[in-house]
Amino acid sequence: MFLKITMYRKILVALENSRADESLLPHVTELAKRLHSQLLLVHVADGWVARNFEQLKLAESQEMKDDRSYLMETAAKLRAQVWKYPPTSPSATRPRRLSEPRNANSAI
Repeated sequence: MFLKITMYRKILVALENSRADESLLPHVTELAKRLHSQLLLVHVADGWVARNFEQLKLAESQEMKDDRSYLMETAAKLRAQVWKYPPTSPSATRPRRLSEPRNANSAI
């Protein structure tokens, strides 16, 4: 009998929307495939609008929109690489603010 042990079930990957991501992603993708792990992508927006978004009820800045788009595109590219472990719920396929409530079925 073969017992499958997963060393890392989930791997959190911090993206910064820079060239560094290009060298990081192939390594963590290969690691996740070998270990049968799920990748969780995160990008921290740290501009003035992002820091004051909730309390001042501001509109998203162009930088925030660009970063959200980058995160979605990167996730789509990873899924297109015949990714065997897709998110477990529709809410896990879109970025969310940390202040948003989590769905009980979310992969995060």
